[in-house]
Amino acid sequence: MTVPPLDAEIAPGLRLRTLTPDDASLLVEATATETGRAVWGPYPAGPYTPAQAREALHAWSGDQTSFALVDGSVLLAAFGLMREPGDTAELAYWVPPPHRRHGYATLGLRFLTSWSLSAGGLRRVWLEIDPANTASQSVAGGAGFRYENRIRDHCRNPDSGAPHDCLIYSKP
Repeated sequence: MTVPPLDAEIAPGLRLRTLTPDDASLLVEATATETGRAVWGPYPAGPYTPAQAREALHAWSGDQTSFALVDGSVLLAAFGLMREPGDTAELAYWVPPPHRRHGYATLGLRFLTSWSLSAGGLRRVWLEIDPANTASQSVAGGAGFRYENRIRDHCRNPDSGAPHDCLIYSKP
C-alpha cells in the first residue's frame, strides 16, 4: 500500500507536505551547511548536489516517502516514512543545522505520527535511534513515543558498515 500524499498547515505559516523530485533545490539549500552523514541511504545528509537530491527524492516513493516541514520555501525539517509489509512503519527525521533546537522535529513528528496512524492506515510506527543521540531521544519523548528496547547490532555505521546498537521507540 502506498503512502497517501500529505499537505497540511500544522501551525501558523508552517506546512508539512510530501516531498517530490521537483523539490530537489529545497534539499540542496537545506543540506548546504550539513557536515554529518545520513544514517539511511547512499548519500550523506549533506551537502547534496542537485543530481543527488533529485535521485534521492525519486527513490523515495511508494512505501518510502519523504516529507518536509516548510515555512514558505525554507525546509525546517525532513521526515521519512518507511512502510513495512502490513500496517507498521519506521519514521525518521532530520533538521538542517540552522533550524535545530527550535522544536520543529517534535512538531512535525507529532503531526506525522498522528496522520500516519489515521489517514496513513498504520497501527504502529517506530523510531530507531542511536544510543548516543540524546537530542533525538528527547524529540521522541516530546512527540509521545515510548522507549521499547535496545537492539544489539541492529543498525549499520554508514561509513564502515559496522553494526551498532539502536534504541527502539514506538507509538502507540
